[in-house]
This record gives sequence, structure tokens and C-alpha cells, in this order.
Amino acid sequence: MAFTCPQCGAVAKTRTSEMMSEETRRSYHQCQNILCGCTFTMITSIERYLTLPTPPATSDGFSYPETGLSGQPLR
Repeated sequence: MAFTCPQCGAVAKTRTSEMMSEETRRSYHQCQNILCGCTFTMITSIERYLTLPTPPATSDGFSYPETGLSGQPLR
């Protein structure tokens, strides 16, 4: 993912990132303008969920539908 350099406005590419928590990540960026060369970090975090999470998947990766074709709950 590319961002804009805060110093010169050129493209700044993500070089690496690390998880700080389950919902927060720190990423390291480098400006692609050779005359600038700015490097900086950004922190990305989940602010809020826009939809409710789906039911958890089973251990084999399969997840069960909540409703049948008629729209009636299965459970």
C-alpha cells in the first residue's frame, strides 16, 4: 500500500509492518523521492465495526449458515 509523504507529497511505500495488538498495526514507510528520503511510521487501528462479525468458523475452517433458503433461522 502506498501513502503520500508528509514532507514532500511524493509516493511513500510501505516497507514493513508489525502487529501491536489484535486491532492495531505499526507500519514503516519510505518516501520514493530520492531528494527527500523521509522515513516515518504510521499506526493503523480499527476504529469501529460497520457490520456485526459472522459466527466463528469451526476448527476445519467451515462456517455454518445462520438461515436457510427460506430465511428462517437454522438454530
